[in-house]
Amino acid sequence: MSLDRGRIVEVLRRCPLFAGLEDEHLLALAGKSRAKTYDRDDHLFWTGDPGGTMYVIASGRVSIEKQDSDDRVKTISLRGPGEVIGELSLFVDGSRTADARAIESTGVVIVNSAQVDEFIDLSPRLARNVIELLATKLAQSTERYLEASKKLINRIAELLVTELRRTSQKDEQGRRILADCPSQQEIADRLNCSREHVNKALRQLKDDGIIETQGRRLVVIDAQALKSLAP
Repeated sequence: MSLDRGRIVEVLRRCPLFAGLEDEHLLALAGKSRAKTYDRDDHLFWTGDPGGTMYVIASGRVSIEKQDSDDRVKTISLRGPGEVIGELSLFVDGSRTADARAIESTGVVIVNSAQVDEFIDLSPRLARNVIELLATKLAQSTERYLEASKKLINRIAELLVTELRRTSQKDEQGRRILADCPSQQEIADRLNCSREHVNKALRQLKDDGIIETQGRRLVVIDAQALKSLAP
């Protein structure tokens, strides 16, 4: 893609990371960036590729994709003009965690981490934008984790309620007991998730005073709360 420096400046200016930067810094950054065009179905990068570069979309659209456990490709999100791809890789070492594929002819401006590092030292506004970006990404990641944990807790609560109805007894205080509760791995297999996530969800139920566990023995402390969590 052929873009003059003025056009690259306008593309960068639309990127939240560079919003509010001084014109001289944008011009200098544009001079160190490069433009590239991808044809339909070309990949900008693949899962496992090294990071360190960010793509600002000037035109076209890009699909962010991952393969599931059955090797089926799933679209995570679609990005269009003015949006960015791979911005966190400028500040966090590591490889790409998804594929990025052009779904139509797509033009991008590519910025690498060394260029951004150079201008962070020159522009307090860019440094502030970086802090805001990382804070936003952390908040979004935490929200997604909490939402996923909440949904898993609901599914585990439903499983436990079903088990209690099927086979349970009462202790001297009238509390429901599963003498042989499914193991964490058995629960994970039944709910198609990881044992680690089951462990965290069960720990949350214990911290909330809803259940107690002693090996395979599970005691329901608050039956009403457990039932309310079950979908």
